[in-house]
Amino acid sequence: MWDYLTAPALLVVIGASITAVSSFALPDGKSRKALVFLGTALSIAGGFWASGQQAISQHENQQKSEEIVQAQKDLKLKSEEIVELNKQIVAAVTGGDSFAYIRLVFIGRADTTPRLTLIHQGKYPLYELDYRIVDLVKMEKENKHYSLDDLTKDQKNIGNIGPNQARVLDTVQIGSEPIRWNLFFGARNGFFVELLRMRRVGDEWKTAIRVDSRPTSGEEAKTLFKLVEPGYPLGKDGQVDWQ
Repeated sequence: MWDYLTAPALLVVIGASITAVSSFALPDGKSRKALVFLGTALSIAGGFWASGQQAISQHENQQKSEEIVQAQKDLKLKSEEIVELNKQIVAAVTGGDSFAYIRLVFIGRADTTPRLTLIHQGKYPLYELDYRIVDLVKMEKENKHYSLDDLTKDQKNIGNIGPNQARVLDTVQIGSEPIRWNLFFGARNGFFVELLRMRRVGDEWKTAIRVDSRPTSGEEAKTLFKLVEPGYPLGKDGQVDWQ
């Protein structure tokens, strides 16, 4: 019992006891009044003391609660930082969401052998990159069925390429007819396809490029990159004909 009796409570008990004893055991007089006053004062002082201790205790408990909440927030933040760091490590090893596309680069307007130039896009390197080109105009002209072997025999290996780099792969001979290429890329981080469309406008070539992801796990394909040069011929709907 005494373990739970605090000093303020003890003071209240003493004051109440003095008041009770003096009220019932002593005759009226100055001594009785003085003892009643003393007992009452002690009880009031004990009450204030207890109230003050309770307020301090509540303040300390609030501080501890706030410290616990802050510690939990800090722990969550650290966990999120670790998760993000792990994602960055994985992305640095696999290539993350980086991709690349190819465009034809001309040296002068009369150039008929443009450079086949690979351009990297993204924060992370691309590893084990390869590509193949499907010439839709050529396929339509030849009007024959292409097997999977036909489509994959021209697969070309690029290797690794760092962020924001460009690389000249080859030169190609072109005429004046429109270019409609579908380029299929594979890398450590997945697959993506580029639609390269080029049209001759006056004495200049105008280019439109779209790069789409090719998910293999049931996810929806999404457009990763789009470039339409000013002056590229558009359809009646004001859009590029990607067919």
